[in-house]
Amino acid sequence: MKVFSFITLLIYILAADLVVSELTLTAGPVTCSYKKKDLDEDYNSNSDINIKCSGTSCTISGSGATVSNGVVTISAAGTYIVAGSLNGQLRIEVTKNDYIHIILNRATISSSSSPAIYGIAADKVTITLVGNSKLSDTTNYTVVDEEPDACLFIDNDLVINGSGSVSVTGNYSDAI
Repeated sequence: MKVFSFITLLIYILAADLVVSELTLTAGPVTCSYKKKDLDEDYNSNSDINIKCSGTSCTISGSGATVSNGVVTISAAGTYIVAGSLNGQLRIEVTKNDYIHIILNRATISSSSSPAIYGIAADKVTITLVGNSKLSDTTNYTVVDEEPDACLFIDNDLVINGSGSVSVTGNYSDAI
């Protein structure tokens, strides 16, 4: 009786394997929708916050951002125009209800310890590309629960728009 049960079980396993091996999955159409602010590339260099960097120092016009030891921290909702070359990090630490609009205006951000752009909290981050920008990170991070793990790491919704380009070099793990 045990041999018969074993043979019956073996037949079921083989039959299940045949059914699975003939399974074909067909991708359906991919659809998505954009909100108006997802496509918004507008900014005003006279009224929005300008962040101009050289090395580990930056000049910031307006409030909502600070810089210390090469880390630019954005702490309030708004539009931030980033230009120049930063040896450090652009860090976004706002509430989960805040909308951040970053204009990368021919910016180069190179981090030697973590992501070049690190969005810890925000409702949504939109990055508008103006001209050619570059982001790069290091090969070693301090991570908690496997994050952050990318050169451009946003822990919430991310939109990238604009007529420019960005070259992202992820040396630690992922690029974006």
